[in-house]
Amino acid sequence: MTATGSTYRRCSCRDPNTGRSLGSACPKLAGRRHGIWYYRLELPPHAAGLRRPRRRGGFTTQTDAQAELDHARALLAIPPADDRHAVTTVGDLLEKAIGDGHPLPQAEEVRRRLHTGLGPDQLPTLGAWLTGWLAGRRTIKRNTVRSYEAHIRLHLVPNLGPIRIDRLRPGHIADMLDAIGDRNDHIRAARGSHDPDIRASVRRMRLVGPATLHRIRATLRKALNDAIRQQLIGANPAVHVELPSGRRPKPIVWTDEHVARWAQTGQTPSAVMVWTPEQTGRFLDAAADDPTIQGGAPGDRTQNPRIRSLQPSLPVAVANRAAPCRSGYGPGRGD
Repeated sequence: MTATGSTYRRCSCRDPNTGRSLGSACPKLAGRRHGIWYYRLELPPHAAGLRRPRRRGGFTTQTDAQAELDHARALLAIPPADDRHAVTTVGDLLEKAIGDGHPLPQAEEVRRRLHTGLGPDQLPTLGAWLTGWLAGRRTIKRNTVRSYEAHIRLHLVPNLGPIRIDRLRPGHIADMLDAIGDRNDHIRAARGSHDPDIRASVRRMRLVGPATLHRIRATLRKALNDAIRQQLIGANPAVHVELPSGRRPKPIVWTDEHVARWAQTGQTPSAVMVWTPEQTGRFLDAAADDPTIQGGAPGDRTQNPRIRSLQPSLPVAVANRAAPCRSGYGPGRGD
């Protein structure tokens, strides 16, 4: 449908003799900075056939008024001209926005309304969508369901749940990631506290690492992609959020060269360093003779259950098993 409309300028000046508004007859309107720009638009008739001309003002320039008028015309051109119900529906959306003083809807919102019949006030919050979305997943594995459920319950709903799904923006997701980072800082600080009650308050709480952040975003992205397929939203804001790398650090063996460099600089080539069997043996021998580790007598391995429990779990064939041996002894050194 081609809508008729135009822009014009008016002011609030009044005739000093009659007190009536001068409107477009004000001589000061010849100046470029006097008055406010408006546009008038003939919306499609009501369902009952009544005309509904509308106008809107408050624009500082004609360019701004013309831009919104062009946007309204573009929205009215979305439905087929012979679909009277769809044309009337778009007219209703514009009439409500103008009457309430709200911005005109975007094209994707108009298309969604025409396809789904849902108005903006009828769209679900993100929390409601995620809950229903998870309940409707029937063909995924049990472990995947458990992972989705944890992400939704622990992070997505507490941080993003009240936001209406079409109003979710990348900034909201970035705020959630900042909140998770703050939670990690709180857990670390509490674990290092000298107060046993503070340490106990985070005893069952786990840190959220970079890999888990990627999985949380993947859960949100999948749920929003399904919302796009149902035409509830037009774009996925989770796609545009940057995250730290979730790639696990590469394990590196403590070679003699790496040991020498660590001794000189205190720096390690990787966050995960693996001891050789000889280095692991030197550490265990030194630890067994150190009474400060577990309070046992030097050389008395039978009274050192911590060392005994570690011995079966340190084969260097599995890189992660070397992680428990990180200590002030350095790479397998007993000095």
